[in-house]
Amino acid sequence: MHRLWLGLLNVAVGVIHWTLAAVLTYYVAVAPLGEMIGELRMAPAAPALTSWEWWIPVAKVALAVMAVFLLVVGIYTGARYLSLGFSHSGKWGLSLLLRKESSEKYIERIPLFDRVNHMMLVIGFLLALFTGYTLYFADNGYVYNFLYIGGRDVLANLHVIGGYIIFFAVTLHIARYFTLFLLYAVDLGIWRAIDKFPLLKLIPSLPFQLLDYYLWLFFIKKEHGKYHKYLPTQTLAYYAIGAFLIISGATGMSMALYGMQSLDGLAWWVHLYSTLFLTILIAFHVFMTSIRPEYFPLDPVLITGKVHEEAAKEEWPLWVDELRGGKA
Repeated sequence: MHRLWLGLLNVAVGVIHWTLAAVLTYYVAVAPLGEMIGELRMAPAAPALTSWEWWIPVAKVALAVMAVFLLVVGIYTGARYLSLGFSHSGKWGLSLLLRKESSEKYIERIPLFDRVNHMMLVIGFLLALFTGYTLYFADNGYVYNFLYIGGRDVLANLHVIGGYIIFFAVTLHIARYFTLFLLYAVDLGIWRAIDKFPLLKLIPSLPFQLLDYYLWLFFIKKEHGKYHKYLPTQTLAYYAIGAFLIISGATGMSMALYGMQSLDGLAWWVHLYSTLFLTILIAFHVFMTSIRPEYFPLDPVLITGKVHEEAAKEEWPLWVDELRGGKA
């Protein structure tokens, strides 16, 4: 029974996790929404639709609404999985605490390189996130008194260092897997090389998998789908996080080289919103992969690289079937 209490404690950690994401989203996207709508009303009329003065306010409002939508979907998805844990028929979350696994077999899910690479990204992102939001909210008395450590220059320098750590980790990740793909392509051909990388071979079926997944998520379909090594949302999040990391990094580098008014201030605005989207996406990623009720305080897969076979069968049955068939 103590394992159940630990699981419930992890649920509380998850609630705090999403609350922080919601607070950041409110102050970055929702609170300034009135001002954004005011800018939109003052923008040029229809004949000047090609001007930046019209498009920037429109984009600001649109991205603010998208950020809120993404946050709501993320919270709802997490709650949906947690609710399954409390149901007698659920195969997810807390239900795993109430039974003993039938075997002690483990499957390697994350290779050592990826685990080290993940930790670099975690360190870089947390450093950049803490310093960046501290600088952004510096006019808040609580932030200034408790988090504004070392002054603006120190925080700005640490923010840039965090960005460089992320840049190095992403570059290393791309270089390694691009090189591996080329080696496989030379040896096996392009199509068989693609088959070696689940995140590549799942792309053609991703729209259909996402449709199937969201039909289940919103109670239109009863049964949870059977998926490969990654759930459809994990595949989508991988590419979305990669895209926003590149956008955030490019605009951050532009400001580091040319100042805050780089691209007439557009770089700062794009950097802010791409970072907000990253914050929400990574909050979703961490919640669904690490802050799991069946493990306390965190899923050890990022340390060990292995998942229990019973858990893998429930979450990624097609991947386990492929491993057993010797096709992976």
